[in-house]
Amino acid sequence: MTADELKAKIDLEGDRKDFTYKEHECRVLRMPITGHLCGYVGVCTSSSSLHGIDYGSLDSVEVHGGLTYSGEMPDSGKWWFGFDCAHYGDHVPFCSLVGREVYRDMRYVTEELKSLVDQIINIEEDREDDNS
Repeated sequence: MTADELKAKIDLEGDRKDFTYKEHECRVLRMPITGHLCGYVGVCTSSSSLHGIDYGSLDSVEVHGGLTYSGEMPDSGKWWFGFDCAHYGDHVPFCSLVGREVYRDMRYVTEELKSLVDQIINIEEDREDDNS
């Protein structure tokens, strides 16, 4: 992909995408300085067994580059888990030359978020079973 093709793709994708998957709020955000995408899943309620949990304690989660975020977002009372696409081998659009790195686009991040939601649901169910 040339630099012009990448710029056109980024312009077409935009900087944010919000969607719901299996009753979980999902969000893709483009980082303004670097241009890479990050994906986030909001835990539905504060009664969730995962609300307030640090991402580092969820080491069984498999998502691109691993979880790199947990916390609240200013416009939501939910607890969020997230990952970023600025790891070795990822193309960081505003910082890298187009080369061998792979640009992780909105479609890729959306699919990773769906997988993350499925894993979060399973973890929540396992924690509920352990507490009953």
